Amino acid sequence: MIKQKAWEFDRSCTFTGSYLKLCSALEGLTRRHEAINKLTDAHNRRPTDTKITLALAKLLFKDDQKDRSLSLCREIFVMYEVQQASISRHSSPGCGDHKTFFSQQEQPISEEDAADAYYLGGWVKIHDDDHTEAYKIWQEGHLAVPSSNLLTTQYRKRACWDEKWRGLSDHVARLVGSAPIVDTSSGDLSENFDCFTCWNPFANRKRVTFCINDEPELTFLTPALGIFHPQQEQLGVVFRSKQPVLTPLECSRVIDVVNNYHDTMHNGVWSTVRHSSVKTTDVAVESIPLLREWLLALMHTRMHSMLDALFPRLADGSTLYHESAPEESRIRIHDAFIVRYDAEKDLSLSLPEHCDTSAISVVISLNSEQAGHYAGGGTWFECLGESGLVVNAEVGQAVAFAGPLKHAGYPTTKGVRVILVLFLYVE
Repeated sequence: MIKQKAWEFDRSCTFTGSYLKLCSALEGLTRRHEAINKLTDAHNRRPTDTKITLALAKLLFKDDQKDRSLSLCREIFVMYEVQQASISRHSSPGCGDHKTFFSQQEQPISEEDAADAYYLGGWVKIHDDDHTEAYKIWQEGHLAVPSSNLLTTQYRKRACWDEKWRGLSDHVARLVGSAPIVDTSSGDLSENFDCFTCWNPFANRKRVTFCINDEPELTFLTPALGIFHPQQEQLGVVFRSKQPVLTPLECSRVIDVVNNYHDTMHNGVWSTVRHSSVKTTDVAVESIPLLREWLLALMHTRMHSMLDALFPRLADGSTLYHESAPEESRIRIHDAFIVRYDAEKDLSLSLPEHCDTSAISVVISLNSEQAGHYAGGGTWFECLGESGLVVNAEVGQAVAFAGPLKHAGYPTTKGVRVILVLFLYVE
């Protein structure tokens, strides 16, 4: 159809549809580069065809060609902005009907396609380890396409976690529990944390090369070791607190709040807001008003200082605190979930191998294996042994690690395991 230019004589056939069908078939046959070449040719022929541009941007993103993908997304941003400005002018009194404007355009950009472009652009930056820019794109997208639920969700999440913490309110004080438990003042991490080092720093696939302050260039095959200063970390990228970060009572209260939320809002049924390709049950913390303030309190009173002790220097030599405002942490929440693994009811047993879209991830156990709440579980890390290693934690203990490390949720074999998961980035 493409060679014959069937769209020129067959009304049932279109230029856009022909290319999209061909490239979908090529992608399905694992011939992605051929699909990219075909869509690039189509884009060169019709650069204002939004569906072609968006399809090409998505394939390039899958192919890890992030710069090209984002460039195409930005083309759509500009075209949509120009289109909406033109509609506004044509809709003004005395300027004619906006339908006249549409009739003069080859392919008006739909709100859905514009929203997809903004959403994709944000994820390109997330996978490029630039969360700050990702949220800027999503905010711009929310303002440009306010009808998009996906963009609105990201916008509201950022507004939630960027809210300035003003101390504990009365209704949250009972939930928070005692003051910081983990002592971070000691220079010896081993007193308060179990430190797990990579048995082979060259085990992972991706190569990361960097040079720090004229020091010798270092090369690692795992992106996790490229985030932090290697001499400072001594290849330690997984830590477990020896003492609880949360008291058992605080953990119990948090679980009560979560269960009450599901009973009140969802008839007791847990669903999922992430990992749609696997069976999980979880809830975003920002969805539960009482827990929003609790988590902000947890971050400011305990987590910031703990993470600064564990990861004191980044690859560029900076710290987790702002140089101009030493009391202000650069750590920001990307995602926060309460996750439930139920071995008997809904069979949400584990998570397969994956890497997080975060600089630092934290898992805090909210119930106890020793108390018989569950059996099994824990987080398996590929880099901690020839066959990997499972790191488990008791109620209230935290496991903090570099997000890009390949890991998995180890199967829960009995009962119900509940954890708090934090995906964090550095502003």
